[in-house]
Amino acid sequence: MARLYLVWVFALLCTLVTAKALPNLRILTLGDSITRGNGSGGNPNGYRSRLRGLLVQAGAQVDMIGTLKTGTMADNDHEGHSGKTLKTITTKWQKPIAAKPNLILIHAGTNNMDLNEDLDTAPTLYANMLDGMFKEYNDVVILVVPVIYSKKAHLNKNRETFNAKLKTIVKERQDKGKHIHITAVDITDADLSDEKHPNVQGYNKFADSFFAGVNRVNDKGWLVAPAKIDYDAYPDVGLGRGQ
Repeated sequence: MARLYLVWVFALLCTLVTAKALPNLRILTLGDSITRGNGSGGNPNGYRSRLRGLLVQAGAQVDMIGTLKTGTMADNDHEGHSGKTLKTITTKWQKPIAAKPNLILIHAGTNNMDLNEDLDTAPTLYANMLDGMFKEYNDVVILVVPVIYSKKAHLNKNRETFNAKLKTIVKERQDKGKHIHITAVDITDADLSDEKHPNVQGYNKFADSFFAGVNRVNDKGWLVAPAKIDYDAYPDVGLGRGQ
């Protein structure tokens, strides 16, 4: 186990050292309570704090945006709506995307899979959301994490079906030239704080996976500096000029 951990650390360090220089990043994180960070403490940072730190360490100036603020971290803006399903989450990007984030990170659908809600239409809701994002801002890069493992058998069964369809949805958009990429997070029982929310260790895996994904899409040449905007024109979406 110790050896595997050392291999993982070495791989992460290699990513930090050898990856192409990152542009500055205006990031929208979108999802439910896992994006918020539930399970990582009383005022949760989830994966967002570690990810931001890794990106800053790699040389990027980072501004996380969103209409919500949660966590002890600096720049704690996000769109993680606890308890909400895709019917709601797939509308919550519409306000902050006006500020032209150059990167959107998505993990959504857990509550649908848990509540057996809109299982037949969930893939369509997700696909329409992605199409709406690209229509609103075609230059955006989107990283998608499939619904993660839980301790609930029915949720896992539902997520396996959904994730297979999500993979197809992403591939179809890649084939059309859209800058979208799947980055998986390997969650186990040891990474969960309860039946479905990660603990600190699990959120660290999230952050590291997103960080690796950011570097992959950057190496493809997809990421460019954020568009110049009038900050005062977009109140209440967490714009902080990189602070």
